[in-house]
Amino acid sequence: MQIDISVSAVAWYGAVVATVSAIAGIYAIRRDRPKLKVRVRSKVSIGELIESGVEPSVACQIGEACIIEATNVGRRRIRLQSNPEYKYKDQKRKCDYAWRPKSDLAEGEKAVIIMGKNADLSQLTCVVVKDATGRAWKGKICKGK
Repeated sequence: MQIDISVSAVAWYGAVVATVSAIAGIYAIRRDRPKLKVRVRSKVSIGELIESGVEPSVACQIGEACIIEATNVGRRRIRLQSNPEYKYKDQKRKCDYAWRPKSDLAEGEKAVIIMGKNADLSQLTCVVVKDATGRAWKGKICKGK
């Protein structure tokens, strides 16, 4: 019994396997990069602050507040820089935050940054949280609850 395999069949097989491998490699690279979801919320109650991971004593001192939630939704660790930036009426400023528990976020972890009681989200146009590499992550501003 003799098996005859043509050169063109081997070439086609090699081309298909190489293409599938390249697509799988590109998919793995895109999936493994860091991703940060940033959300700004206003009028967050004491109970919601405690559920978000704020220490109860800090939450009671602050009361109702505006917060920035930075959640790592990617597979890689993200280290946040010290202060987020926000833009009020065409002015770019550093955020004067009251509390932030962690700056190193693993997959699925969330950091809560309290902006303070008097932050006015109706005048807020943009919030940017930067990671340790300098990449800027723009936040979604939620006007209601």
